[in-house]
Amino acid sequence: MSVPIQNQAGDVVHSVILAALDTTTYIPVMKTGRVKLFSSCIGAALTVADETYTLYYAPPGSVSYTAVTGGAVVVASSGSAAGNVSEAEIAPSTTAFVTRGGSLKIVPSGGGSGAAPVVLSVLIGN
Repeated sequence: MSVPIQNQAGDVVHSVILAALDTTTYIPVMKTGRVKLFSSCIGAALTVADETYTLYYAPPGSVSYTAVTGGAVVVASSGSAAGNVSEAEIAPSTTAFVTRGGSLKIVPSGGGSGAAPVVLSVLIGN
């Protein structure tokens, strides 16, 4: 379930909780602005391999997704434990701007395994 949270500066955080590492998910964009940060927090240790999450955006009325430049987080399996946070700061670029009514897609890759739930968050600001 995606939950948008707005802070006092007008930034909005979209978060989604996934029960499994290898699930592609979609989040509606609730604010026009720029993607500033993409992060993950795992709920248990990963085994076997690292897991990478890549962020994509499609404008309103489209299902044609474009990768957000710099929008990938890698969750390392080595030394991983519940509560590990990985994040990517997103530099201003044309692919970082999103419009309300569009959607974000987060795609996992890498082969990480284990019964690890993950929280993925996207910070959108002015």
